[in-house]
Amino acid sequence: MNVIKNRAPLITQVVFLCSILIIISTSCSNPSFKATPTVDSNPYVWMTPTMNSAIKDGGLISHEPCGPPCFFGFYVNDDFKSAVETLNDIHSTENVATSCVLDKSEVFQQIRCPGVRISSELESNEILGIEFSVDSQVTVEALIDTYGEPTSLEVFDLLDVHNPSMRMRLLYQDFWGVIFLEIQPLIEDYHVEPTTLVEKVDYLTEADYIQLSEGTIPWRGYGYYGITSTLDFSE
Repeated sequence: MNVIKNRAPLITQVVFLCSILIIISTSCSNPSFKATPTVDSNPYVWMTPTMNSAIKDGGLISHEPCGPPCFFGFYVNDDFKSAVETLNDIHSTENVATSCVLDKSEVFQQIRCPGVRISSELESNEILGIEFSVDSQVTVEALIDTYGEPTSLEVFDLLDVHNPSMRMRLLYQDFWGVIFLEIQPLIEDYHVEPTTLVEKVDYLTEADYIQLSEGTIPWRGYGYYGITSTLDFSE
């Protein structure tokens, strides 16, 4: 009798574990887009971008399928739900398995997918910002050849204690855009040259762009630029 009593819980545990494994296997086999909702997330936290081959340059230089400030057919101030559907279409077409997350707070909401983040206000449902990582070799030279010299710029100390580093972002008033350049070691001033790579792009509302541009410095051409701020709040 004692042997039977000790074996019963073990059999139950084995059955339970097998059930869990079956559920996990089934859910992982579905490559379709799925946004997992979370609550009370900070809408301004940008997760480390993951490159996505479906995005390429996001139309920044190629203008495919459209150019700044358009991103795959939608703009800042467009409907948030339509943008989510567009992201769904992008990933479905490319058959890319993604782990997109829908964050909501009391005021804001955002959808985060590999290499893309779209944010909006809950009440208006209008897009406030579009962010995407550039998955191609876009240089500063190509950017300036296409849009001319930037309106202004900033250089940030990223405050990484273990790996001191900095980055530059270029502001373009014509399309309320912010262009993030590659990170460099914090050894000397930031060295921007024709071959410096673009890593990320933000399209903002006019109001947010104006606020962000306060304290920026003029573009002086290629060369070295000192730190203008100790923290990049968009990271």
